[in-house]
Amino acid sequence: MMAARISIMVLPSNPRETPPQILLEQNGVWLNMMPDDQSTNAVDIQETKRDIDAYFTKIMGEVEGAPAHNADTAALKSPFATYYRRLVTTKVREALFKAAETRVGDDLPELLIHTDTYLEWIPWEMFHDGKDFLGLRFRVARLPIMRQVPDMSAKTIAVQNVYNLLANNFLDAAQFALWEKTFNGVLGAGQEKKYPPPPPSVDNILNARNADILHITCHGGLRDQQEEVYWTLDDRNPQPINYEVRTTFFDNDILGYDTKPLVFGNACASTNAGGGTRKNGLLPGYGASFFAKGALNFIGTFAPITKDLAIEFAQLFYQKLLGTGGKPPLPIAQALWETKNHYRSAAINSPDPSYLFYCLYGPPDTIFQAAPPNV
Repeated sequence: MMAARISIMVLPSNPRETPPQILLEQNGVWLNMMPDDQSTNAVDIQETKRDIDAYFTKIMGEVEGAPAHNADTAALKSPFATYYRRLVTTKVREALFKAAETRVGDDLPELLIHTDTYLEWIPWEMFHDGKDFLGLRFRVARLPIMRQVPDMSAKTIAVQNVYNLLANNFLDAAQFALWEKTFNGVLGAGQEKKYPPPPPSVDNILNARNADILHITCHGGLRDQQEEVYWTLDDRNPQPINYEVRTTFFDNDILGYDTKPLVFGNACASTNAGGGTRKNGLLPGYGASFFAKGALNFIGTFAPITKDLAIEFAQLFYQKLLGTGGKPPLPIAQALWETKNHYRSAAINSPDPSYLFYCLYGPPDTIFQAAPPNV
């Protein structure tokens, strides 16, 4: 038996406040999986979104203080089982459970989620089906529904140029030392451009046009007075406009990537956020935004994560993605799942559950392979 590959399409309903319309692909035909009871129709998805947002804020506030919420705790599993039932009909849940059961060892089933950007906030990878989180049951990839057809023909990207951006005054000395080693052992000499020095600004994201990997470690989940969520590369600078990364930043033709890079947005909780901002909110929009501007793949998180885990997770992920110690590079969805599974394993069973927050946009089978230096 081979592991299944299942595709769903997630569209707004009419009215938009009701749970999404979900289509299931079978033999090239999209089946309309209509809600199967009136109680599902009665759910207000904006209220559910606020509930999920508040829950992420609560759980990560506790984790930052003293991690004690590993993936096996009822405090993590139960809410996301409830949200799953609120937003997803029984027929779809049953189809996904059946597909998840086709796993053979480390050969996982694949879940492709074609989603309208209005519903991008739905945390599919965190949904719990009674047995485990979907992000651990499947290799999950999100494919935003776009206005223009993106070029996803590339299957292998030769990684020659890596831009590694770190927010200014963000890490302590030990964290900074680990961040500097993010790509150790997986790249050749001269292939990585690190900022700092000098500290990066939004211009560095704009100017990384030849990047094969753009890795950004920054403050995430900040909110302005209009409740718009954004990243920042410097939360203390008197000229914040030069450092704030907002989804509106992508609403023009200035930004674009022709190299079909992987963009990795490691948006971390900003404990010291001030000036009317708060931390740990949902982070919708960035995956679809980078994807629309030419990124072949994007990795980000639903909500800001802890700094220690973010830096460690990235280093392990790149070892699996690009290959190290004689091991070949893994397809990106497999590399992400294996990194998550490392933290879930009995040997680790991490008390910091934010590794579960990572999600992938773009084709799941892309291979990023380190090119010889100076090719």
